[in-house]
Amino acid sequence: MTSSQTSLTSETLEQQLLQEDALLRGHFRLSSGLHSDTYVQCARFLRRPDLAARPRPSWPGRFSRPVCNLMW
Repeated sequence: MTSSQTSLTSETLEQQLLQEDALLRGHFRLSSGLHSDTYVQCARFLRRPDLAARPRPSWPGRFSRPVCNLMW
């Protein structure tokens, strides 16, 4: 398996999102009307298909209630 095929940890994914300027911190009003202090700008991350094609960690399923909306 190459490094691009290995699964990422949530920490590694966060680092890559930050490196690609895709993980934004601040105050965001989402289209749902909810507010969030973190926002993932997917288009910025998808500029790098080699990163976006990697298997994602299963951390979104670990929360008892939704904390964000993710689309891959």
